[in-house]
Amino acid sequence: MKLESMGMFKMDALDIQKIVDELSAFTCTGSDLDSTNNPILSIVLVNWKTRDLLNQCIKSIYKNTKRTLFEIMVIDNNSRDGSAELVMESFQKVLLTVNNDNAGHAKAMNQAAKLCHGTYILFLNPDTIILDSALDNLVDFINAHPDTGAVTPKILGITGTLDKGCRRLKYTKSSLFFEYVGLSHLLPKSHIFGRHFMTCFDEDLITDVDIITGICMLVRKETLDKIGLFDEKFYLMIEDIDLSYRIRNAGWKIRYVPTAQIIHYHGQSTKQRNDIQPLVRSEYIYFFRKHYGLGMVTFHLLLRFLTTPIRFGYAKVIDIKSAEGDLKN
Repeated sequence: MKLESMGMFKMDALDIQKIVDELSAFTCTGSDLDSTNNPILSIVLVNWKTRDLLNQCIKSIYKNTKRTLFEIMVIDNNSRDGSAELVMESFQKVLLTVNNDNAGHAKAMNQAAKLCHGTYILFLNPDTIILDSALDNLVDFINAHPDTGAVTPKILGITGTLDKGCRRLKYTKSSLFFEYVGLSHLLPKSHIFGRHFMTCFDEDLITDVDIITGICMLVRKETLDKIGLFDEKFYLMIEDIDLSYRIRNAGWKIRYVPTAQIIHYHGQSTKQRNDIQPLVRSEYIYFFRKHYGLGMVTFHLLLRFLTTPIRFGYAKVIDIKSAEGDLKN
């Protein structure tokens, strides 16, 4: 690992593999900090067919949470892959609910939120690894900043690079245009083209943002009590963006806190579905209509249609580069 400014470390794929190997050898069925008696933090994991990653995620919470009282809730959306049995047998302190069907991600998170006892609620994907004191650092930060309604850590992919979706600014017509024609991908460091995904900003600085991701979203329970829970009209995607907008519109700040870091295996549940693209398209239409009106919906659809050849072209380039990277690794 190479030491960076502000005491931050840059990780690569070898560093992450070492962390994974250490977790595989780690044996723990609970923690003295894991308690339903006045926890500070409630951790919500909505699981669908990610048994092994769920196991790894819970282990990482136990291993790397050092000073925050917490409870863990797993909502299993009818995985039928042994996930529920794993939790019951290996993590008996975890509060488990097994649904009879997959009613959607937002609905399951709301189901858990209504049962949470903590001052703060962490909505966390099970295909993640919590790194050293990450949750402690998030709780410390939001506890020290009463104007902050939600925080997110620095989220790294399995190669050690920043997941650019973990912090964003609000959508504008120009940001949509730059994304659809590929300028935000081609010139990510530009302060014009890279603003939405914040790729032109220092990833190691605490930053005020407009949008954070449900991969790891720590929200003040008081904030949720005032603005409401996730909109269940979003079945699988975009509910985190919608909640971010509602938090900001209610006057709360949202902060990206890179002194807390996690690893994310991108799309381990969604890649098992063949209806993701139409789902995302329909949910974006609902989101834009809800927050911007029909004018933005029309602009979004027209832009998508006109830029289809361009998006298809750079998607192919990205796939080729990704495949080349896999071969090198």
